[in-house]
Amino acid sequence: MLCAGPNVVNARYVVRAAEHGTTRSSDHSERPKSKPLGEEASMSSCEPAPVLLGRRSVHRVGTRDPVCVRTRFPGRLPFPVSDCDNRLNEDSPTRARPQAGGNGRPVTTTSPLANIRSLLFAPGDDRHKLENALASDADGLIADLEDAVAEDRKGSARQLVVEVLQAATGPSVRMVRINQPGSELAAADLVALADLALEAIVVPKATPEGLATLGRHGPAIVAIVETAAGLARVGEIAAAPRVAALALGAIDLSVELGLEPRGDGQELLYARSLIVLESAVAGLRSPFDIVHLDTADEESLESEACLARSLGFRGKLCIHPAQVAIVNRVFTPSEKEVERASQLVRAYEKSVRNGVGTFAFNGEMVDRPVVERARRVLTEAERLKK
Repeated sequence: MLCAGPNVVNARYVVRAAEHGTTRSSDHSERPKSKPLGEEASMSSCEPAPVLLGRRSVHRVGTRDPVCVRTRFPGRLPFPVSDCDNRLNEDSPTRARPQAGGNGRPVTTTSPLANIRSLLFAPGDDRHKLENALASDADGLIADLEDAVAEDRKGSARQLVVEVLQAATGPSVRMVRINQPGSELAAADLVALADLALEAIVVPKATPEGLATLGRHGPAIVAIVETAAGLARVGEIAAAPRVAALALGAIDLSVELGLEPRGDGQELLYARSLIVLESAVAGLRSPFDIVHLDTADEESLESEACLARSLGFRGKLCIHPAQVAIVNRVFTPSEKEVERASQLVRAYEKSVRNGVGTFAFNGEMVDRPVVERARRVLTEAERLKK
């Protein structure tokens, strides 16, 4: 959270001045005493909230078996430490060890969500579109029970989604977008989906409070950040139990913030960058980018996907099967990228054997971070082959 800027401080002074019967003037002698800056910052929550290192248990995707991982939450833990949590004590040799992520959550490449590039929405009340989405090349299907379904059709849509997904046998990862957490519609969604084996549920308009209503056990969560409140607290959302990935929702967010679409996508640069940053801090997989509304404009879709990848996204939400091929291609390292990365890594290893840690490769200065980026390309390409 940003500390109080000068406008906020001035506004506070005006309020205090009114309370003390004084107004601001060029003579500062009448100004009432303000609190020291440290106290002011504390009042405005600028001071970082205390962080307690805790533990949580989540369910392995697609099963009911709890898995213990370490995490941290701002402020007090909202739940007692469970028996499962106690198994992961500081001296345990089997304690999950994080590879990255400031909240101690282990980064895993074995999760069904790790390799997803394209997530295709399909209306939950349309059997034809649900089955077509399952038969497409999309890495994941999102059966939508929220915006795509009229309220008077929610009940029948739930029954249809369960029926279609229970019969599905393809490789596509199966998810369902429920209604906004905390609502009666969301509660009914969760009851209907209770016995359905899902890799994840997709949560719209995610907030920390909304996620808390879903509990600590169940399928993984893909949290869509699409409100000002959600974006302001995206770090808390990323650190919430069960959250495995974030996605950016642009339509509602743009309306709320008064953003105007630009051809270069700069109106969403801050939101995109913040979500990528907080995903990395939380140890999540890279987030999913916004939907592209113009299903006929393949050129702008590819341009938007390339921009998102350059900013750290590794997948994109889709609303039409025709978008899937482009999205999958953009978010897959090309043969040229893989070959260059392979050559660079080999050159680095040879340089290290010769006792040289930094060297020039095709005119570019190469050191360890550059090599790690190349290795990431190779790892990503190899993972997506499986």
